[in-house]
Order: sequence, then C-alpha cells, then structure tokens
Amino acid sequence: MDGTTLRKTRAAYHVGRSVRWARWIVLAATGVAALPVVPAMASPTSADPPGDVIFDVDAKAVLDWSVPRRFEDSWAAYNEAGSSYDRDFVNPSLWSLDLDGCSSSAVRRIEKYTFTVRQVGTSWQQTFHSSRCKFRLPKVLPAQGLYKATLTLHTDWGTADGVSAPTTRNVGIRDYLIVSMGDSLASGEGNPDVPGSYSYNLDFDWPPAHVVTNRAAQWKDRRCHRSAKSGPSLAAKAFEDADPKTSVTFVSVACSGARIDHLTSWSQDGAPAQVKAVAELLRPSADHERRAIDSLLLSAGINDLFVSSVIRRCAKNTNVGRHYEDCVTRTGIADAAETLPLKYLNLAGAIDHQLPGTKEVYINDYPIEVFEGGGCGLLGGTLGNKHLPGKGIDKVEESEMNIYGNRLNHHIESMARILGGPKFRWNFVDSLTREFLPHAYCDKPTWFTSLEESLATQGDERGAAHPNASGHVAFSSILRRAVVRDQAASPYRRLKVTIDAVKAKADSSGGDYKVAATLWKFQSDHQGVERRFSTPRNGEWTAIPPDKGTFFLDIFRAPSSPRHAVELRMGFNRILPLHHSLSDAYGAGFHEIEHPTGALSVRYTVVVETPLPSSPVVG
Repeated sequence: MDGTTLRKTRAAYHVGRSVRWARWIVLAATGVAALPVVPAMASPTSADPPGDVIFDVDAKAVLDWSVPRRFEDSWAAYNEAGSSYDRDFVNPSLWSLDLDGCSSSAVRRIEKYTFTVRQVGTSWQQTFHSSRCKFRLPKVLPAQGLYKATLTLHTDWGTADGVSAPTTRNVGIRDYLIVSMGDSLASGEGNPDVPGSYSYNLDFDWPPAHVVTNRAAQWKDRRCHRSAKSGPSLAAKAFEDADPKTSVTFVSVACSGARIDHLTSWSQDGAPAQVKAVAELLRPSADHERRAIDSLLLSAGINDLFVSSVIRRCAKNTNVGRHYEDCVTRTGIADAAETLPLKYLNLAGAIDHQLPGTKEVYINDYPIEVFEGGGCGLLGGTLGNKHLPGKGIDKVEESEMNIYGNRLNHHIESMARILGGPKFRWNFVDSLTREFLPHAYCDKPTWFTSLEESLATQGDERGAAHPNASGHVAFSSILRRAVVRDQAASPYRRLKVTIDAVKAKADSSGGDYKVAATLWKFQSDHQGVERRFSTPRNGEWTAIPPDKGTFFLDIFRAPSSPRHAVELRMGFNRILPLHHSLSDAYGAGFHEIEHPTGALSVRYTVVVETPLPSSPVVG
C-alpha cells in the first residue's frame, strides 16, 4: 500500500470511528437496554465503544404487535360440572403481548432482537432479548392501557456488534369483557356445538316415549343447552377476529328456559341467578379490582309468557271453535305481558347494583312471526304422508300468538328507551322480527329449527321454533351492528335547535294548521321528543315561543350505541324532514325549509358546541 492510500485509509478509519461513537451515544440516550452504558466523561476519539458497537445504517427495524386471542380460551375456562368460570382467567392480574419484528431487514445477518416495553405514565419497563423475530410476553404487562414498545436489531459484524436505529410503536392493551345473559335465544337452543344423531318412533303424541341415542349432541353446557354457535357467542368471536390488536373475554350464563326472575333473583336448576353469578365471578380480590363489563347482552322475557307451552297446546288441540283462546288467551298470557315493564325495571336495578361500572347494556327483542301463514310438518298436523285434520298450528292461532309476541317486543323496546339514560345505559338492539320474517318456520330457506330436526339432532323437542345455524348467524350480525365496544362517556357535540317560526300555505277554508315537531334522539328510531303548536293558514310567519321551539340534542361520534344520536333528524307532521350530519357541520346556522307543495315552511337555527377532545391514538 503506498503512502497516499495509507493516509486515506487511516483518515477514513478515524472518521468512521467518530461517526460510530456519535451514533452509539445517540443510541444509548434512547434507553435501549441491550447496549452498554457510556462513561460520563468518555471521549468519542479515545477508543471505540466497549465491544466495538457499530451503528448499522443498513439495518432497518420494523415492529408490529398484536395481543393473544382469548375468546376460545374463555370457553375452555368454563367448568360445566361446577357451572362456573375460572376467576383468574376472567380477571387477569397480568396481560400478554405479541411482538413481531419479522418485517425488519439488514444487509448483514440479524443475530438478535431487543424488545423494550414501557408503560406510559409509570416507571414500569422491561427489556427482552430474542434470537427469533417473533416474541411473546406471556402474562408480563401489569395492566391494560398504553405502552411504548421499542425494537433494536443486532447484526453480525464479526467481532463487533452491529446495532440498528431503534423503532418505537404505541401499543394499546385492550381486552373487552362481553357477557351474555338470558334465555334459550341467547344460549343457542336448537343449535348445539356438535349436532347429535337420535332415532325415535313418533306419532302426534310427541315427545316420543323412547329415544335411542346414536351419537349425543355436544354442548358447552348440557344443562342450559349453551352453545358457542349462539348469536351472542358468534358476535363476540367476530369482534375479536376483526381486530388483532384487541381481544375478547366472553362469558355466557344464558340458560334455556330462563325467565326474567332467573336473571334477577331466582335460582334455576340449582344454579344462582344469572346477575348474581356474574357479580360473584367479577368480585374484587387481593389480586384484582372489580372488572367492569364492556358489553352486557340481554335476551329475556319470552319465557315469562309461557310461549313454549303455548306452541305445544296450539299444535295439539283441535282447530275448531274458538280454539285459539284455549291455547293462547286462556293461558294467562295477557296478564303476564302486563308484568313485564316492572320486571325489566327490577332487572335494570339488579344490574346497576350488583354489576357497577357496566358500560353498555344491549337488549334484543324476539323473532315473533315464526309461524307466518301457519305451521308445517308435525307443527302443521303432518307426519310424513299422514295428515291429521284439525291438528297443528293454523293461521288463526299464529295470528293470536303474534298479538302477544308483538306486545312483548313493544315492552322491550319501550323499556330500553326508558332505561337508556346515563344511569342504566340500555340499548335496543334492533327488530329481529323484521330480519327473520322472510325466513319463517315453513319458508325455504328457514332460519328456524323444526320439531323434527330438534328431535333428530338433540334428542328432544326443546330446539323447535328456535333459530337454526343460519338464524344464529343473522342474530350475530344484528348484535354486531348494535354493539359499540368503546362507547364514549360524553357527547362529541351538543346541539341547540331552535324552531324560530312556521308558516302554513294560505287557505280560504280557514282554521289553524296544526304542527307536530319531533326530534329523534336515538338511532333508527321512530320515537322522540315531540312539541305541538299551531299557525294560521294565511301564508304569514308565526313566531314559536322558546319553551316550545327549543330542543337540545347530544351528538356522539359514529359508530355509537343505538341509544345515542349520531346526526340531527327532525320531522314536521312527518311530511317535512330536517336532517344534518357531520358532513355539513350538523347544520350550524340559520335555515329555512319548505315542503314542495308549499303546505308548510319552517325557519330554524342550529347552534353547535365546540367538539370535545378525542381519545389517544395507538398503532
């Protein structure tokens, strides 16, 4: 090597050493625990860093993260013999995290991955080294919440340690506790986890006296006919599957045959009332605080009307005379329906008292018009090619059942609205009747389990007229549309809507024009706050007094649970709609609208409060 080349090489070495020192000091300042501590008075030109640490500019650390799944483990945590869940599983004192650096790249071989996780707002921090790019921290993190995760790569430089620039991600540990309570609709009756095979000789005096079990049906809980294929269970699983960065702990205490009192105070077949059972599961201990339920799914009320016995009586009686009274009206169903509002109030009180902190309660109604047009098969008076005249559920009986079924659904929706305030936080899910109507018991395809299918696949009649697999998938979809797992506690914006004046088209017939102004305060709702006033039919504007024309509406950011409004919707006599949303700043300012015929005109003003602060972002 000549003198010129030697001088250039030495200069390059010293420049490179200085750069390595400077970058190494920067790395040390980031707190990457894999690196040695720099002496306080060290000179960057005195020597290379301990162990010859080299800043590898070609190494690019890429970090991703997810959380381990918990839905399937929730079912595994259930002890059927004791009818109870593992409390330590449902209430973890430590949480797990999966870190993934496999998308990282480097020119030289990556020898080691250093992961550092720090809890935001505390001094908790831990560092982990791994030769593998994927690393699980099992039951290490002290709580749910926000963390900072950092990845540094270590590459092979022979006797030196190549170190990449660190990369950091925000990590949000979030597990949603979803609890399902209620009756056979919630438990999954008619839709076992694994259908069985049963043989029987059947006539019209069902249930059969002798049933031969070829292969027993399998349930998560045989006593309650509880299935992981129920609508609530499928909804919980779908929530977890949709987001690898959150997990779901799912607890179901729903039981076939349960009445509302079985949720609030009565034991059922030796098991405690469902609210009490969940309260015991979530009670605080030395290891954990009381865990709050994110979403409580309710299905209750239909067994309070003895519907199973009504169906049985109507299918077996003789369809002559006022037979519908014998099998429906005279069962006491009308009086039972009138007790429902008080029972729902008691249920809301039990949840509020025993399960404090429950964030949102979602209650569904029932697919009432199961036998639209009458029954078929055994429930229509037909066994194979044999028909027994006058037997089965006819159109008159079906119509009479629907009267009380619709009354039940009306009570459910009304009580959900009454209990929708900040104390009880009830939400009406949506109309199952509307969704299921095109798929009634005798339709093809049907969303209901037939009596024959129930006998053949679970060995009894209990699954008849309950949703089948397709029905529970549809039920799951309805729940997923309604449930919002991170519901804001406060509104995003608050609106003040003032109806300034109204005008009716001049009409020589005289008389005042009656105006009903309705503000809808919920999503997809047909009820709201209504005010009435009048205006002369003279084509002149009439000012509206503030006590009648002023409305207030809290707006929540979409998606939001059904008990909240996400846009401004009003109606005047149901002929003149008023609609504003985020896209037009909720209509802030003055407006004048007129019906196309000129029959009614309205002037109104919208005042919008300042938006509230948003939540921190993770990812």
